[in-house]
Amino acid sequence: MAARLKVLPPTALLARLDEALPLLSGGPRDLPERQRTMRDTVAWSDDLLPTEDQVLFRRLSVFVGGFGLPAAAAVAGAAAFEGLSVLLENSLVRPNVPPSDGDGSEPRFTMLETVRAYGLERLEASGEGEEIRGRYANYYVALAERATAGSQAAGRSRGWSASNASTTISGRRSRGCWSADGRNRPRG
Repeated sequence: MAARLKVLPPTALLARLDEALPLLSGGPRDLPERQRTMRDTVAWSDDLLPTEDQVLFRRLSVFVGGFGLPAAAAVAGAAAFEGLSVLLENSLVRPNVPPSDGDGSEPRFTMLETVRAYGLERLEASGEGEEIRGRYANYYVALAERATAGSQAAGRSRGWSASNASTTISGRRSRGCWSADGRNRPRG
């Protein structure tokens, strides 16, 4: 990144950070090819995974800001729980917060944004993008509907807390972006 300052002033570099993978290219030529660019490094890690874990990785890349196990299973499939350990071991996913100490809260996970961007590219290349974004949107719509129904029936939402709400805000934002263009409306 520092080498780019020779070409781009800091404000221009900042404007391009949304597209980090293309920006982080052209690394040192004395390193192995897999370590020359961020894209090559992430691709190398992805290529080492068994096929089912590659599928899980690209499907989980739809989550902005992290995800819990129920969301991962709804979007990526039932094997999400088992595959997460492989993704954690390969540093493609990381714990978002330390595991709870028996307080009943579910663990959460996240991806570094550059890793997630690569996963999204792979998701689109696989042809699964629309389907997985649809699952994602449907999961959050169902979650919101349950929260609304629970709060109306009991005066407060069962199983829904301020903590749950704050951890899903970024997910709702991306669901809204995907649904707003009309291509990825939740399926009823």
